[in-house]
Amino acid sequence: MDPVRHQRKATRLNRTLALQSAQDGKSNHQIATEQGVDRVTVWRYLESLLPERTRLEHFRTRRADTLSVLHGKALSVKAKILESLTDAVIAATSINERVNLLHAVNVSAGTDYDKERLERGQSTSNLGVLGKVIHEVHQVGVHKRIGGKNPKHENSENGYQNDGSPTSAQVVEVTHSESES
Repeated sequence: MDPVRHQRKATRLNRTLALQSAQDGKSNHQIATEQGVDRVTVWRYLESLLPERTRLEHFRTRRADTLSVLHGKALSVKAKILESLTDAVIAATSINERVNLLHAVNVSAGTDYDKERLERGQSTSNLGVLGKVIHEVHQVGVHKRIGGKNPKHENSENGYQNDGSPTSAQVVEVTHSESES
């Protein structure tokens, strides 16, 4: 006679719960018992995630270096694009196209650089202030050049913004008067 085998009710592994339990330090046996599945099922699932978890941990421990490499590659691509812009190509573009291109390049480079500095525990606040000043001067300069008004600063009384800093119009006026002297 065949020995009596117990029929086990088939259950599915709750993968999200199994992964969370493993990250919380529970053993495969504990996870299997909690979920009513065989421990081999838990082991197979967690083992299938090992390459992805290894890559993720590698990224976490070297995030700043990874961002630095990506920043270098982005700079290389940007350099190639900028080098391909001959005088003839630039002359054929409108001022708005040039402004948009310059803005896109600066935003991308600034974002990459800020991320890298944050990962290394370095400050980014001084870079943000400088970027804001450059952006403000650029915006007013573009509006003056194309004959429009900058609606952002049309209503500023006494030439200062709400935070007490000078408006970009004042910065441009100072810049222009210094260059004329």
